[in-house]
Amino acid sequence: MAHARDRLLPHPHVPQHPLSVTVADPASFSLPYDHSLCTAIAALGHHLCLARCASTEGPWDQPTIYKQWLGFHRFTAFQPRLGAFRAVQRIARGGEHVLDLLNFARFVDDQSHGIVHFQWLNLPLLEGQFHRLLGHRFRLLLTLHNTSLFHNAPTSRVQGVGLVGAVRKFDAVIVHTEYSRARAVESGWVREDQVYVIPHGAFTYYTTLDQGLPATDSTGRLRLLFFGSLKRYKGLDVLIRSLALLPTAVRTVTTLIIAGQPGMDLRPLEDLARSLGVSSMIEWQARRITEGEVATLFRSATAVVLPYTEIDQSGVLLTAVAFGKPVVASNIGGIPEVITHGKNGYLVEPGDPDGLAEALTLLLDDQPRCEKMGGSMAALATGPLSWESIARQTVNLYHEVLERG
Repeated sequence: MAHARDRLLPHPHVPQHPLSVTVADPASFSLPYDHSLCTAIAALGHHLCLARCASTEGPWDQPTIYKQWLGFHRFTAFQPRLGAFRAVQRIARGGEHVLDLLNFARFVDDQSHGIVHFQWLNLPLLEGQFHRLLGHRFRLLLTLHNTSLFHNAPTSRVQGVGLVGAVRKFDAVIVHTEYSRARAVESGWVREDQVYVIPHGAFTYYTTLDQGLPATDSTGRLRLLFFGSLKRYKGLDVLIRSLALLPTAVRTVTTLIIAGQPGMDLRPLEDLARSLGVSSMIEWQARRITEGEVATLFRSATAVVLPYTEIDQSGVLLTAVAFGKPVVASNIGGIPEVITHGKNGYLVEPGDPDGLAEALTLLLDDQPRCEKMGGSMAALATGPLSWESIARQTVNLYHEVLERG
């Protein structure tokens, strides 16, 4: 009897002769992106299936207009990390991954899918051989979300072994920014004729998950939001230092919400905030944030801040686009391809608390300017960063790859 997580969720009738595509994210690393892409392509009339592992609750666990195959990591996805036994767990997950890839190959054979579109490489050395065999029967694509290995912080050295060889086996590689395209080519990860730029869409599905809230709380305070996993490359220390440099009139009416799962020791940051006298300005929500809470946080934010020191493109930025929130961000990676300085946000040099404080002051001290910038940001979500636009570009690439043979 099939495991409950192996079931295929139904999808509606589609026109004759659609493309048949499987989008694969074995570890469910980027479900908001996967769900948005699959929904948009299926809405154009194509057969879509998302292959993934079971995950935390979200709109992908409700009836969707695309099919789902939940056959990856059925036994190890939810195992807690057990300290000294973590290495054993990794070996167990790797072994299960091998078996899952074989089951996945049988699944796509049965479905006769012409395109298999991977979102991540979990074990490149192993998967490169698997993709080589799969490539005899299907056209293979990869979305390269980062052009550094997990922002230079992989959980295991094994994740980088065989990466370049595996990437070069794909018929086409998608990146989200011109910055990523240039970086991937220069580093030798991809061939120049292999890589295509398709932007990351705005995460508009979040806007359906809660009721609208005002941009200030009942006391009239402004809410500056830092959202996402709390890691060193996010520049939280720079942000905390910038709070101490804000004019008194801005500091007294501003709250910084820091919300996300910790991926580092936060005690030095808390000590820094106390030493600078800004602890009372900070509201820490250092935990896993549910999908519904994401919507609430962004709706109630006055502005979003991204003081990163390393990034290709940011899902947090694309969530701010969806909610029409102005952004103050580091002028790095693909961020300047979304933010036009002075129009929908401000760009500052990474690692510069003085510049960050100046930009935050310009934004928070001028509500009409803040609202106008938010409107410019929201326009992107219905224009070049809409999922319909992203889906059409992706389908055009699918056709090109198929016509190439």
